[in-house]
Amino acid sequence: MSQRKLILSVQVTLDGYVASPGEDMDWLINSDEEWVDLFKDIEAADTYLLGRKMYPDYSRYYWQSVLRNPDSDPNELKFAKLADASQHVVFTRGDFKPDWKNTRVAHDLVGEVGD
Repeated sequence: MSQRKLILSVQVTLDGYVASPGEDMDWLINSDEEWVDLFKDIEAADTYLLGRKMYPDYSRYYWQSVLRNPDSDPNELKFAKLADASQHVVFTRGDFKPDWKNTRVAHDLVGEVGD
């Protein structure tokens, strides 16, 4: 049996939050150096694991709208193309219907990523 590598790529504030108090995420990656670091981590990834609460914004902005916008930031467009070519697994306990072609729903994290 072959083993796959699991890479955690997440941006967190120093006080442990992933979103601002207003739930916006405009503080995320904002420099070319940060993009370079992110791409080093994920360019070889073939599957992205997401939670149900993150998926809707990720899908709509990050990254389907970027693919349709010819004026998109070049780094965002590069990420969007990588994401569009990769599989996504959305974890949830309930019912959920993803809206991106390369996405499926899973209910068992251990079954999906375990040995």
